[in-house]
Amino acid sequence: MPVPLAICGTGLRHDRSWRIGLILLSLFLTTPLAAQTLSTGSLVGRVLSADGGSLDGVLITLSQEDRGWEESLTADRTGGFVFRFLEPGTYHLQAERLGFVPLRVDGVTVRSSDRVEVELVLRPSPPPVREVDEMTFAQVRTSAVPRLEPLLPRELERLPFGSAGMSALSSLEPFSGAGLQGRGLPERFTALTLDGIPLRSVQPPGSGAGMFHPGPWPMELFQEVEFLRSAVDVEWGYDPGALVRASTRRGGNAREFQVRVGATGGPLGFDTPLPGEVDPVLGPEVTAVLSGPIVTDTASYRVVLDFRRVARPQSVLSGSSIGAAEAFLQSAAGSGGVPLRGDGVGTWDMASVFSRVDWQPRDALDLSLRSGIHLLRDGAWDSGSPRPEVDQATLESLDGFLHGTLTSRLGEAGALELRLGLESSQREYRAAPLPGSEALPPPRTLVHRGGVMAGGDPETEGEFGRTGFSLGTVLHYLGGRHHVKGGVELGMEGHRADGRTAPGPVFLFPTQEDFVDRRGLVATALGSPADASYSSSRMAVFFQDRWMPSPSFALTAGVRIEYQDLPLDDLHSDERWFEASGIDGAQVDDPSIQVSPRVSWEWSPGAGGPVTLSGAAGLQRGQYDPAILLEVLGDTGTVTGFRHAGSQAGWPGAGAPDPPGAAATRMTLLGPRFEQPLSRFLEGALALSLGRHTVAEVGGEYRRTDFLPRRRDLNRVPRRFAQDQFGREIFGEVIQEDGLVTIRPGSDRRFQGFDVVSALESDGWSTWSGVTLGIRHSAGEDRSLRASYTWSTLEDNVPLSEAGWPRMVRERPGGDGEEPAWLTGDSDLHRPHHLQVSGSLRLPGVPGVTLGGVYSAKSGRPFTPTVRDLLGADPTALVGLHPILIPEELVELTAPLDGNWPCLGSLRRGELQRNSCRMGSVHFLDARATVSLPAPEGQRWHLSVDVFNLLDSGDEIPDGALFLVDGAGSVGEGPAGDRIRLPVVLNPGFGQPLFRNSPGRSLRVGLTMRF
Repeated sequence: MPVPLAICGTGLRHDRSWRIGLILLSLFLTTPLAAQTLSTGSLVGRVLSADGGSLDGVLITLSQEDRGWEESLTADRTGGFVFRFLEPGTYHLQAERLGFVPLRVDGVTVRSSDRVEVELVLRPSPPPVREVDEMTFAQVRTSAVPRLEPLLPRELERLPFGSAGMSALSSLEPFSGAGLQGRGLPERFTALTLDGIPLRSVQPPGSGAGMFHPGPWPMELFQEVEFLRSAVDVEWGYDPGALVRASTRRGGNAREFQVRVGATGGPLGFDTPLPGEVDPVLGPEVTAVLSGPIVTDTASYRVVLDFRRVARPQSVLSGSSIGAAEAFLQSAAGSGGVPLRGDGVGTWDMASVFSRVDWQPRDALDLSLRSGIHLLRDGAWDSGSPRPEVDQATLESLDGFLHGTLTSRLGEAGALELRLGLESSQREYRAAPLPGSEALPPPRTLVHRGGVMAGGDPETEGEFGRTGFSLGTVLHYLGGRHHVKGGVELGMEGHRADGRTAPGPVFLFPTQEDFVDRRGLVATALGSPADASYSSSRMAVFFQDRWMPSPSFALTAGVRIEYQDLPLDDLHSDERWFEASGIDGAQVDDPSIQVSPRVSWEWSPGAGGPVTLSGAAGLQRGQYDPAILLEVLGDTGTVTGFRHAGSQAGWPGAGAPDPPGAAATRMTLLGPRFEQPLSRFLEGALALSLGRHTVAEVGGEYRRTDFLPRRRDLNRVPRRFAQDQFGREIFGEVIQEDGLVTIRPGSDRRFQGFDVVSALESDGWSTWSGVTLGIRHSAGEDRSLRASYTWSTLEDNVPLSEAGWPRMVRERPGGDGEEPAWLTGDSDLHRPHHLQVSGSLRLPGVPGVTLGGVYSAKSGRPFTPTVRDLLGADPTALVGLHPILIPEELVELTAPLDGNWPCLGSLRRGELQRNSCRMGSVHFLDARATVSLPAPEGQRWHLSVDVFNLLDSGDEIPDGALFLVDGAGSVGEGPAGDRIRLPVVLNPGFGQPLFRNSPGRSLRVGLTMRF
């Protein structure tokens, strides 16, 4: 599978990449290559007589009636036969020979990248034969018992999904967090592929979760969807996490027209942070499918068109105290007509078109073309960011791709694939008006007491784009006991970020009274980041052999060698910063060639017995994060920042620096050793067949990912000013003026004239281990069940990075000092318990009625009890990070909280640790009812009713402040020389939700008509 190496208008500047590519290409051309593709499978079988002897001369026919496809061959003298390079899907298999009863097997399932083995037994019978034996796939399958199999069209049609696309299907798999967060890694590290095509979209700097894949595609598109914990096949690269792999349906000789019309209403009965109700919005949905032959038995097409309006609750005001939020709303509304309101519903319109054309000009040659385009316009977009800010930005996006595959079969055992791909992804972010209004919200405003969070998102605006070109060739050989493949991938990739704006101002007020008096702290920026663009190239060579020394054992081993360059020539060196610090931002090590070996095995004792043991191990390399590179290339000192403590009479305007010239330069640099993320994985599983229709599995996995990006402030003073009574280090001179306890602006800066100087380095890591128990039951059209439970542990040293974007951690040293031990600990992504159950049932005795449902339960969000203050260099977060130990004089004050929060006991002893507390578990329940309707002859109609989020549940971002700094008190000295005692009060909103990230309940009604 070619991974795009893209094209950009600036062209290619790194000749060394192509020199290395030519060397690797020459190695490839001198190596015998072969094997199975990522997007096709094979069927291998043997025909026996009733007495166990081999039968030759048997006519074997494999067919798919829905697309009018059929292929026949004759079993060899040992009774063996092989069908290679099969599209994923469900087939009919028939064996017949004169003097024997024909045998028909329905439901033969072929998966991508898989080899299915069957054994057919024919009964002798003198002619004329007037009967046909029928058997199920489970009765004739002799290959290893499958692990939990992919989702097939029948399941996709019967289960409820709240949104379209592969990310919606994550509700059926034990991903650890929101969306496709899995195996201890953020969603941005989970790869999506469609027919072996990687689905990638542009990644703007600072973007949250849920924005890293092109828009959703309708379920009518998919032939199968599979969730892979690790990318064991070496044909896949450039992503260090899990893989969601889907294949699309193809056209056939039968003409088909299908249309689905419906509407979703929601949110229904949404619990708002403030009194009042959110009016539901009706979102229409239309999906059409056209499929049929272009030339019978030679060429076919399939086109899927989809339009939908999606609605989601949005708010520019929330808080852990409803009373405080109400008071803020009243005060803000009376401040010169400042536009602010509580909750509303944001909507956005999406349209997508996917087409697939398959052409077989002759028996040994196949051409497949796939194109897709997804458009989103004029919507108020909630990116699903798990950060405590509520994103309010309009988004216009366009994603498109065109991919072609030419496959030439080289005799009975070989094939050569040529692949070409073009891709484009564009995003434009602009500040969004308030729901139901044309007015923009005020800037981000935080009130510490009451946990009030209001106003717009301070993230940057701009236009972002990605273009890509890919070229690849793969040679396959399937013969004897070896299935071998090898290939080369080349490509180019370009990224741009234009018209970015500096983050908007952030206001912080200790109390509601301080807000009324406009007494607080503002942090803002002036200027705009520079426009940035770069191009890079990638190349890879891979080789893999699947060896089957016996029918019961298979060993697959392969290696992937890949290279990706960095835009080193475009890195900026600031002379003033170099003179002050001696650090040259343009000095970054050259990228190196990466080698990723992988191995997997399967053993089924007894050659097709009920037990299968399997395992895998290997390395997975990620890619250089384009968003990080765009930030580094754009943040070159054109933005200045300033902080002002005291009167904020100009709110909602930030005003100018006081005194003039107080603004200091902000920059972002790349660390000297910046590498792609690297995952090492080890997994094993035992699958047990419990009869014809049921498979149970227990599996374990260990994954270690290194070279994750982290951020630190190079311009933070190296030595602390003091340590408070909670064990926290404070950098910068603490002052108390006019009821505000803060640090003197600039006193935490190492070099004057510079504000925050970010260094992005790949020194983060994550370690995940888990055990999964699963069961799958499928009895054809009548019923199906999938259930899995995962228990896991997860540690990392990357706090504040739930979305995968490196955030500033002010406690990290700017130089070579040792960082605090508590930075290593329980991850923000850790959900130790996760249960998934889904299934469908055709009601007995009630013709045409099918029920389906999906239930999910997972541990709540972890958080760190802390102190909320105005002492940090980054005052934009309402939720603190630094863990605390409760001093003896405050133990009695916190004792009443122990009943609801027993985790506080660990804060009175031991060492500092983050994420010591956890919110309550989160439960989701979706349900669907499908009813077949009377329809004209040759047509099928059915009505579906879906109810989503029946439990009205969702992740809650908690108020983690156990204490609040109280400006009415006095700052005192502690018992030691560099210790201070901050005046604090207990936060009455501790542990209460700051923000509830729930879509609310919704109801969808749809009518599907097939002609």
